[in-house]
Amino acid sequence: NVQAQKEGTKSSVVTGQGTVTEGTTPTPGPDPSGTGTGVAVGSVAAHQNKNYKYDAGGTGFKDYMGPYFRLGTSVSGYEITDGSAQAFIKKNFNSLTCENEMKPDAIVAGVSGDNINVSLNQAGNILKFAEQNGIGMRGHTFVWYSQTPGSIFNGANASTMNKRLESMIKNTFSAIKSQYPNLTFHSYDVCNELFVNDGGGMRPSSNSNWVRTYGDGNSEFVVNAFKYARQYAPKETKLYLNDYNEYMSAKTNDLCNMAKTIMKEGDYIDGIGMQSHLDSRYPSASEYETALKKFEDLGLDVQVTELDITNSTGSNGQLYPQIFEVIMKHAKNISCVTLWGTTDERSWRYRENGGSPLPFNNYQPKSFYQNIINLTKTIDPPQPDTTTTTTTTTTAPPTTTTTVDLKAALEAKVSKWGDANADTRVDMGDAVMIMQSICNPNKYQLSEQGKYNADVNQAGNGITSADALAIQKNLLGVLASLPESYSDNIKTIVTEAPPTTTTTTKQTTTTKLTTTTTTTTTKAGGLQPGKKYCAISFDDGASAQSTNDPGYRIINALVKNNMTATFFNVGDWIKTNQQIQYEYEKGMEVANHTQSHPHLTQLGSGQIRQEWENCNNKLKNIIGTEPSHLMRLPYLESNGTVQGALSDVPLISCAIDTKDWNGASSYDIVNTIKQAAQSGQLEGAIVLCHENYQSTAQAMEEVLPWLAQNGYQNVNISDMAKAHGKTLAGGQVHTRA
Repeated sequence: NVQAQKEGTKSSVVTGQGTVTEGTTPTPGPDPSGTGTGVAVGSVAAHQNKNYKYDAGGTGFKDYMGPYFRLGTSVSGYEITDGSAQAFIKKNFNSLTCENEMKPDAIVAGVSGDNINVSLNQAGNILKFAEQNGIGMRGHTFVWYSQTPGSIFNGANASTMNKRLESMIKNTFSAIKSQYPNLTFHSYDVCNELFVNDGGGMRPSSNSNWVRTYGDGNSEFVVNAFKYARQYAPKETKLYLNDYNEYMSAKTNDLCNMAKTIMKEGDYIDGIGMQSHLDSRYPSASEYETALKKFEDLGLDVQVTELDITNSTGSNGQLYPQIFEVIMKHAKNISCVTLWGTTDERSWRYRENGGSPLPFNNYQPKSFYQNIINLTKTIDPPQPDTTTTTTTTTTAPPTTTTTVDLKAALEAKVSKWGDANADTRVDMGDAVMIMQSICNPNKYQLSEQGKYNADVNQAGNGITSADALAIQKNLLGVLASLPESYSDNIKTIVTEAPPTTTTTTKQTTTTKLTTTTTTTTTKAGGLQPGKKYCAISFDDGASAQSTNDPGYRIINALVKNNMTATFFNVGDWIKTNQQIQYEYEKGMEVANHTQSHPHLTQLGSGQIRQEWENCNNKLKNIIGTEPSHLMRLPYLESNGTVQGALSDVPLISCAIDTKDWNGASSYDIVNTIKQAAQSGQLEGAIVLCHENYQSTAQAMEEVLPWLAQNGYQNVNISDMAKAHGKTLAGGQVHTRA
């Protein structure tokens, strides 16, 4: 947001020629995640949230810019209720910023001692629209000298304000989480417009209540704001320092110095927000790029947060493509670009310096818009700036088959057959406990001892309703003793010696941005003795068209952690055969998710069988051998007709649903899996994920190493069943293995 000094005072916000009246409204900022050791160590990517969606074949502004960065706009609570605006936004943008509705004067609902009450009512229509349409939000803003109620400073000293500042930030993020649980704030402007108009230091106490409270030259409140934001913001929310006239050298230096001050305190800041309120007269694209390069040198992310270009010389149609060219060439270090407004008529600069500040008028593109889009034909999207070639040679020793008396080993772990609730006796309470644990595992869970005791039917094959029935038979005298039977696989277990590998890596720095190339002759996996097994599996492939897409990222994350998974592919949805071949070569289980993903329960037996066979044949032709003899049920739906038509096919559902299909963030997905591990529900569980979401790929890159560190190995469903001595029966629905 741009604010000048007094009415009629010369403003350098744009060209230095206009006037800005006091009270002009301000705007948003960028993305998080640093290292906190003075100057940032590590990749800029750690400070970026690039988890967003766009249509690779679409014609919206966001679709053209998707390979480069997230594209957003600001919007008012009034405009968001207009149908034309909604359609325009959904087509063109994948990020939204509230124009005024989340500034301090909009969210502060009162002050009670050290506590600041927060209300999101003014932003409600915008937040609801974003949540319902899967659009990420930029938060704007917490600390700002303008549009901040004076009441929060009443009677306060620095100590009091620290508590109130923490309260405001904590309560804001708490309200967002409770009221809009499926909404992602990918970025948040923590501090906005800290410095004097053209740069040269922080605003004086006469111009900022924050400075008046803490003292001139004291940046304590700035550092604390970032500390509190990092503490209470969701992990995916990146944190920014935002300002205007950022392309002026003095202001550029102010921003860089303050960022370094924050970075010395720890991992609290993720990036610089360049508001970018420009004019056709000033700055030039090269001057703008000079500032951008200085921000990049910090090792943080950069976001363009409030872009508009007024038309004082009648040539902003030339400057707009020039600015976009600079931004796109630096897109590796820029996670989001936001226009400050949807269309000219909605812009706060509509009548300033010749007006015409945006690429759209009356929701229609201007002539120079196509010149921006044409840049995608000549500027490559960002890719890693090194080429890494890895050659891996694998020597696999012969498979060692060891015969183990698993029956004796199992019996040694049982304290009393049938005692599911581990109270030293066997009664109807044990049968009830088993059924409750099956029907509502989130509420009722068997202890580890209870699981061994309760497995009295096909012992060694896991808990089913048949175990509860066997206990009832025993209590009625129909069954003389427990266990009723043992699993067919209780006699032997096959363990494979893990392959030995020698890896040579050659890394060459190149001047041209290139992709990462990996040459390998090894497969991931091989059951690791002593590990707890889980089966996170992935539906709806093969969706990738590029090796940067989520499907490949997930496979590579599995390989990196020496894990495997089952990929359920839909015949009609396969984008490229190469991805199926890649997952097979990497040791993944290639499996069937039907040919067209229909509601099987609405089909006849012949149609159901045809769905399975068509997909099976397609997968077989791609990998040159029979795919896995498993099938994930579309929509997890089944009935007697489905089970009868596929009586020879194990039907796979899930014990744990990550809800990635329902907009769950990477944080939510990771948290679901971690909580299941910590509660004991993850071991042996089939976990539902989908391979076509960036959030899922990001979650796997984070959670798989965590699982390995905590004694888990993710494996494909067939291998997990084998490790647990189970047979996946055809025509039956399986949620665990």
